[in-house]
Amino acid sequence: MIVITDNTRFAEQFIEENVSWKRVELNDFNDNIRILVSRMFQNKIYYIAEILRQSTWRYLIAVEYIPESQYDILINTVHDYNDLPGRILCLAGSGDKFHGFKNREWISKLGNIHLSIYLSPHLEISHFGVGFLILSAVSVLQTIDSIKELKDKSYLKWVNDILIESSKVCGVLAHTQIQSNIVTDAVLGIGLNVEAIPQVEPTPFVPKVSSLYNFTEFKTKVNLKKVFNLLISKIENNYGLLLGDKYSELLKLYKNRSFVVGKNVRIWSDAYAASQELIAEGKVLNIGDDLELIIEGHKTPVITGRLELIDN
Repeated sequence: MIVITDNTRFAEQFIEENVSWKRVELNDFNDNIRILVSRMFQNKIYYIAEILRQSTWRYLIAVEYIPESQYDILINTVHDYNDLPGRILCLAGSGDKFHGFKNREWISKLGNIHLSIYLSPHLEISHFGVGFLILSAVSVLQTIDSIKELKDKSYLKWVNDILIESSKVCGVLAHTQIQSNIVTDAVLGIGLNVEAIPQVEPTPFVPKVSSLYNFTEFKTKVNLKKVFNLLISKIENNYGLLLGDKYSELLKLYKNRSFVVGKNVRIWSDAYAASQELIAEGKVLNIGDDLELIIEGHKTPVITGRLELIDN
């Protein structure tokens, strides 16, 4: 894996190996990665290093501050340029214009993981519309489970939030592009609060925000380096399951860790607060194969909206 950064100190917070850095110019990069590098960095000074490990990841692009969402940069680059190599990891320490699901604002803070990933499967993939979202969410759960103090303490709040003790610690995104029935491109977005707690105004949909660090007594067991490397390993494994037509295994893991099944909820429209409408209210009985909510007393499954938990 080739690491590309403009700040070696920042990049080394995530790299387990000792590496040797080499300063390069933009023209030194291969044609198929140059355009992405030029869009990711404000600073035009670049350093590269090679990590020799058994991994399918080709590139890790690490930038401490980015003025635009790297998730959006990846999507736009894929649309503009059809020769981007797959299996690219893009890390940012903090930045502006970050967003979550449905373009809702995401507050970034140094000490957390803001990871976007580009994959290029070029395969027909069952349930691809939600499959990549599930892949990301399940990978985060498994990463948190790998930390002894946090095992089995994280849950999924429909559709894309990861909670510990009712506090949001992570959100995930996924964007796919298809030709006929072939998934040509997928971009994943993961914002995981590891060491820092962003200042977020409470809402009925996200009442509390926290970080992994806040739930651990032994702080040395939770750091960016450990969590990041666990995470990319889980994503790599689960991507293999999705490509191997094992969507049902990932879905089972997602459903088994649901925070909402059996609870009373309200589902609101995705519109801005002033014009939100109540879509459904009642007890969640189950989650369907495409993440639709089966709600008691409603004939039609709920496929979109914002979920508010009602005190039981």
